[in-house]
Amino acid sequence: MTAGFENAVTGSPKTCLALANGPVCAHQTEARAALACTLEVPFAHLPPENKARAFGLEYASLQLPDGGQLFVTPYGWTLRHYLLPQQWYTHKRFHRVGERQQDGVGTVYKVPVSPAGARPKFLVVKFSRFAQSSLVYMGSYLPRGLSPGALADAYLNSPFEEFGLLVALRKTQVRAKSQVRTKRPLAIYSPPDIIDSRLLGRSESRFASCVARLERDQDSNGGAVRIRLDICRQYILLYEWVKGENAKTLCRQGALPLDELRQLVTSTNDDLRAAGFRILDNKPERIILRRRKRDGSLLRRQGRLVYALVDFELLKQP
Repeated sequence: MTAGFENAVTGSPKTCLALANGPVCAHQTEARAALACTLEVPFAHLPPENKARAFGLEYASLQLPDGGQLFVTPYGWTLRHYLLPQQWYTHKRFHRVGERQQDGVGTVYKVPVSPAGARPKFLVVKFSRFAQSSLVYMGSYLPRGLSPGALADAYLNSPFEEFGLLVALRKTQVRAKSQVRTKRPLAIYSPPDIIDSRLLGRSESRFASCVARLERDQDSNGGAVRIRLDICRQYILLYEWVKGENAKTLCRQGALPLDELRQLVTSTNDDLRAAGFRILDNKPERIILRRRKRDGSLLRRQGRLVYALVDFELLKQP
C-alpha cells in the first residue's frame, strides 16, 4: 500500500482535495427529506430511480445530500440506518473509534455503530484497492493447479465485482450445501471527496479495464440507475463483522497445529473449487474459526473445522 493511499484514507489535508461541506442550503434540505422518505420504503418496493444492478446483484441507490453515493444490498437494507455515513464515516469516525485490522495489506477497520435507540453492531469498513498499479501476492497457499505465474495478470476486483462474485458464491451454499461460509456484503459507499488518482495508487489502464467490465455488465444486465466508477473517488465496502479468530492467530497461540493449519487452507481452496470459485491469494489470516463456549475448543462439524472466509479482492470464477 502506498503512503499516499493511506493518507487519502485517513484524510491528510495535504493529499485530499476535499469538497467543503458548506452551510445547509435548500437543495440539501430537500435531499435529506427525500432520503428520509426513501429509507422508510421496503427494498422490494423501491422505485426504479432508486434501483441499480451490477454483476447479478441489486442495490438500493442513494444519492446523499453531500454528493456522496451509497449502494445498499438486500442484505444491508434491514441495517440501512447503521450504514449511513454519519454513523461510521463522518469526521473519520472509522479511524477515531474503529479498530484497524493488522492482518493483510489492505485498509480495513472494525467499527462499532449504534444509531440512536438501536442495538450496537460491528461493521467491517474496507477501502477498496481496485485498479492499483502495484500489487503484492503471497504464493505460499496457491490453489491446486494454479502456478505463481498465473498471478501475473491477476487484478483486484472492483467493489461491484467483489460483491457480485461473493453473492454468487453465497448462493452455492444454498444450492449445494457448500462448506464455504462468508460474511454478508452490506453496502458500497463513495464519499464526495475528489482525490488525485495517483494518491490512490490507481493505474489508468487497470481502471479502464474495470470500467469496461462494468459497462459490459450494465449494458446487458444493469438496472434503471447506471453505475459509473470515478478514478478520483474512493469506494468503501461495508461488510457484516464475523465473530471469531483467524487461523494464523490461533496457530500462533497453539490452538491450531501447523499441520492442521496447512490442511485447512487446502480444504478451503478445495471447497471453493467445488463451488466453482477460487481465491488467488487465500491465506490463514483470512480464514475465521470459532471456539466452543463450553471448553474453548475449535468448533467442528462432522470432524471438520467450521470456518468463514473474509477477503474477496481476488475471488474469481475460473
